[in-house]
Amino acid sequence: MSRITIELLAGRTIEQKRAAAKEACAALADFCKVPLSETFVRFDEVPFENFGTNRELRSVISEREGKPAYGVPEDPRITVFYVEGPTLDDRRVLVKRLAEKVCAALGVPPEATNMFLLEMKPCDLSIGGTLASNIKK
Repeated sequence: MSRITIELLAGRTIEQKRAAAKEACAALADFCKVPLSETFVRFDEVPFENFGTNRELRSVISEREGKPAYGVPEDPRITVFYVEGPTLDDRRVLVKRLAEKVCAALGVPPEATNMFLLEMKPCDLSIGGTLASNIKK
């Protein structure tokens, strides 16, 4: 099982999130060499008033600047959870693809995102109360 969590400031349309989910799941399936059915994406939307930078709330900055609060270097933040196996070159391809495709779908430049790759051993993942290392394939 592989998963991507995308934390982002509120304000994207359902169409943007659908397009981002489609790109994220496709990239993850290729990266982990698994079927699309084994990939998941979750959006954690943060209201503007719950996110701050430079000691100010993004909602205040957005209002002062007269532009949307999203698309700043903290938005979106993408976390990828996966079982060990992909090489360093695989990771390079993944982060480039996610930065280009997911950010395009969300309407932000690729350099606006931060990503975290969290690799797990099969003994660090449980599915249905059973360690993945104990599940027979």
